[in-house]
Amino acid sequence: LRIRQLIDGKAPGFLKDRETDTCEGLGWSIVPLIKNGELKAKVIGKGGSVRVRIGKSCGSELEYVGNMAYIVGTMEERKRTEAMLELLQVQGGSPVESVPEALKTSCTSLVVPAAAANAIMGKGRSTMNQLEDEAGALTFWGPDQEPSKEKPKKPRFSEGDKVEGRYETKKGERWFEAKVLSVSEDEKEGTKVKVRWDYDESLESDLPESDVRKPGEEAKEQEKPDRMLMIFGPDRSRKTVELRTMSTIEDTCPGTFASEPFEAEGDGFATQGFQLPAEEAKQCTSGRCKAIAKAAHCILEQVGSVFHLAGVGSERATGHSYLRWLCDGKSSLADDSELENVEIIKVPKEKMPNFQDWSLEKLEEDTSTFILVEKTEEEETRIFACGLNTKKRAEAMTELRRLKTQEVEKPRAKKETKKPAQASKKKVQYVVNQEEEERRRKRAARFG
Repeated sequence: LRIRQLIDGKAPGFLKDRETDTCEGLGWSIVPLIKNGELKAKVIGKGGSVRVRIGKSCGSELEYVGNMAYIVGTMEERKRTEAMLELLQVQGGSPVESVPEALKTSCTSLVVPAAAANAIMGKGRSTMNQLEDEAGALTFWGPDQEPSKEKPKKPRFSEGDKVEGRYETKKGERWFEAKVLSVSEDEKEGTKVKVRWDYDESLESDLPESDVRKPGEEAKEQEKPDRMLMIFGPDRSRKTVELRTMSTIEDTCPGTFASEPFEAEGDGFATQGFQLPAEEAKQCTSGRCKAIAKAAHCILEQVGSVFHLAGVGSERATGHSYLRWLCDGKSSLADDSELENVEIIKVPKEKMPNFQDWSLEKLEEDTSTFILVEKTEEEETRIFACGLNTKKRAEAMTELRRLKTQEVEKPRAKKETKKPAQASKKKVQYVVNQEEEERRRKRAARFG
């Protein structure tokens, strides 16, 4: 497919068009782009980024030869790719009203509060584009959702609060200072706030919550509807985007998602949620969680106070163990032989300066492993190289042994730099003859 695309770029028309295969297994599909390629830029993207995302999200290989899309994959993968190509070309900037039949099994929807929409997308969609590239997925906005009436809502005001109430006059809308007397709920009219006006304490009014604001706040705007984010791609890709988006939403709109732990069902691909004590959760930074996820081949994201762990049963168990070890600072196992998918190296105390945090973080990134340094006061420190990939663990151990044998760099003594002696400035004397001196004296007397 790649060679065919290169040949057509150098000698257009040299190769004859192939026919679309009808087999269910691996085959070719040749699909003309809409409007003879007029919308081709939409399915290519900057530097071919959209073309790559289409292939990853649909599980196929895709190239454009002229104004034709050449797709390689199974029948199901090719059908998904065709549907995605059409969706990208015709969708434009409008929401996706319905999911094509071929994409329904590879689509996840997530309700996004209007207040968090900009945060998850970023400026010019840069944040979401980066997440799509990383995860191998594609996202679209779906139809707007009406705000849920069942969503728990915290009262904005309480008895004794100093507020401002809206009052309509002939000259227009005005706001006056008042004090909250009580807050009540009405099934038909919603939240009611009873206030006493500061300008006349004998006057009391029952106002709808929308007509009350805290001092300094702008008038409350009409509540915008929630938005629906539609995520397309394989299970893991969709879950990565979903959990990362949920984390951003929870940071922007706290309380959007439940804060209770939950169990995964079965040993297949699923998600479980668990909580950690506040002090232990502080150690689970985004960088450490990312290293654990790569090493355990799972997905790990913190949504509020709940850690979401996604993967098959063994991957979830491994990721949970690594997270527990990180919080404990050690393996929690006395017998080293009980540790699975872990390599251990013992490092003398005097060699530990070679194992700086920044170098271990780089090693984790390069080898997709999780490196854990045991907290101990012993003469030897155990360092654990964790990961499901045996080859990657071996690469990490090779580097750890090299650091162990490397001489510790002695701190360089600071050289005393002597300041150069400042040369004494010579006093300059300007000498003039008597005639010049007399001329200057007379000039000074005239104009002085």
